[in-house]
Amino acid sequence: MKKVILYCSSGAWGGLEHMVLNLALWARQEQKFAVILVCSENTTLAQEAALAGLDPIFVHRSSKYVDIKAAKALLKIVKINAYAPVVVAHNNDLDMAAWARIFGQKLFSLWYWQHMRVGIPKRGLAHFARQKQLTGWIAPLPYLATETLRNTWLPKEKVFIVPHGIDTHRYKENASSQANARSKLSLPDGVIIMGLLGRLDRQKRQDVAIKALSKLPAHVHLAIMGAPTHNQGHQAYYQELINAAQKLGLEKRIYFLPFAQDVTLFYQAIDIVLMPTHNETYGLVTVEALASAKPVVGHNSAGTTEILKNGAYGYLYNQDADLADTIQLVLSNRDNATKKALLGQADVIKHRDKTQMLVQLEKLLLPS
Repeated sequence: MKKVILYCSSGAWGGLEHMVLNLALWARQEQKFAVILVCSENTTLAQEAALAGLDPIFVHRSSKYVDIKAAKALLKIVKINAYAPVVVAHNNDLDMAAWARIFGQKLFSLWYWQHMRVGIPKRGLAHFARQKQLTGWIAPLPYLATETLRNTWLPKEKVFIVPHGIDTHRYKENASSQANARSKLSLPDGVIIMGLLGRLDRQKRQDVAIKALSKLPAHVHLAIMGAPTHNQGHQAYYQELINAAQKLGLEKRIYFLPFAQDVTLFYQAIDIVLMPTHNETYGLVTVEALASAKPVVGHNSAGTTEILKNGAYGYLYNQDADLADTIQLVLSNRDNATKKALLGQADVIKHRDKTQMLVQLEKLLLPS
């Protein structure tokens, strides 16, 4: 079986790292190609990969730029694996990987698998030297590809679009009834429950959702699933959310649920999914919600706008103050909301399933 080396040194445990692990697991499951996962030791990614039986290889990083020792360590792995293509998933690793390709006399292909926006121009001389070593840049959405072409030296023929995938069957075929799912999550029946999934972080704007809830009828509730990032600022934000709920008299209508590895139960339990984040790069939550055929209300920006096809598959709002009115539009037009969600579900199954992603990546990385 052909091999791909997937490199990510990140010590975080968010959407990017989950996608890296999932790619390795899905490639093994569907036997498309073998993924050799290279990461940093003592990270959650390394721990989760080991638990999944992936046997990751560790490369120590000492600096973001000109990390020659790490570059040579990566090149050694490449040589052992017959110059297999290298896919870099985090932009902090691009410089090191570029040096590895230079030292390897360009005998292997080097790809960047995009998870973050190129929000500002990357067109300096150092950027040019780094980007010149890339065989290709893989963007998950058209707007990200366009942004990349505008802000980097990369030519159009080196930028490709491959949507990030999910296991759509897990969401579509979840057999749990809503009542059963709510019982397992200790959520009440007989009310409308909006759901907001993601780490407790100001950028995820849970506070905006709480303010919107205060403007909605008493039979509308809010379930927030996620954990605060492990730093003092985000822990303080979590307490702010609790305080805001109490101040607005919403304690009995808001439910804070701990993060869960399997979120299909969460989607089954709720009625509407909120995506209030501004400029969400991609938005796997939006994709998962559509796969679950749940109406989505999201901020009209970046990946959310594109995944919802400018409102064809969900509801978009522009200002935070408009969120409550947009939710009310969903509540008063349930048939139309369901129709949009089902159209979105069909699109996700067709274009954003993990198998489709693997097929496209295989064609790019391992051409016949």
